[in-house]
Amino acid sequence: MGGGITRLKEHLAGILGNVGYCIKARSDVQWQMKELLADLRKEQARRKKLRDEIGNPYGDYLLSDQEDEEHNITSPTSVGSKKAKEKVDANESN
Repeated sequence: MGGGITRLKEHLAGILGNVGYCIKARSDVQWQMKELLADLRKEQARRKKLRDEIGNPYGDYLLSDQEDEEHNITSPTSVGSKKAKEKVDANESN
């Protein structure tokens, strides 16, 4: 499920939407929760911007297996697997 801590912060901050307003929260607690939520949103926006700027760092290497074969792309994992298989085959023939 997730989001429980965020909902608690919204409840204590008095932010309506996902939860009800806490009538017992002191003003300093409300202010602190609002600051924490604002910082969270800023961090999420920063991460999203970074992901958008970077894009896919793996390029075409995350294509499906069928697309890999069509583009003759060999993933690092399959290269390692081929070498391991060749080594096993070589040892068996000795």
